[in-house]
Amino acid sequence: MKKFVKTLAATLATVLVLGMTVSAAGSTSTSTTDSADKANVENTQAMAKSGQTKAVDANGEVVALTFGFGGDLQSAQDFATAHGLGTVLAQFDMSAAKGNLTVTLKIPGLKNDTKYSALHKKGDSWETIPAVNNNNGTVTFQVKDFSPFAIVEGTASAAVVAPKTGEVIALAAIMAIVMMAGAAVCAKKARIQK
Repeated sequence: MKKFVKTLAATLATVLVLGMTVSAAGSTSTSTTDSADKANVENTQAMAKSGQTKAVDANGEVVALTFGFGGDLQSAQDFATAHGLGTVLAQFDMSAAKGNLTVTLKIPGLKNDTKYSALHKKGDSWETIPAVNNNNGTVTFQVKDFSPFAIVEGTASAAVVAPKTGEVIALAAIMAIVMMAGAAVCAKKARIQK
């Protein structure tokens, strides 16, 4: 019985340790955020005015895009940093009359022979959309629906989605149940063998 209690205690301690999450404190620097927001506004205005910014549907028909200021720049940069994607160049709201479009955006500061990706906000998280660098100051990517977007300079991995809050705790609870069941089976077998 003592072994069972020790095993159970060790199992619960392991589950508690694995179930812990750490949250970083928010940045206290406003000058960096303010300059990033200003650059983001300038990039969004440039995209909206550019003749090279366009969207086409599956039939090749041009569809008008509407841009707004996203307000999710820090959220997008936090996601990009956490997933090793790179630096957010622009974050904006983009909409059109219909979805399933190929979007080409002209964004100031794009470099030739550099990888870019688009981030699309879905619910409380972001998804990564592979983008093609056209080496002419534009990037092209596929859009199914609209909401906040961000363009990230760096390497992208496809369809990375941040875990939602609480998923770790559910996993830890399942692990605890499985480990306790295993400990109970072992304890029962030990009693039978005596």
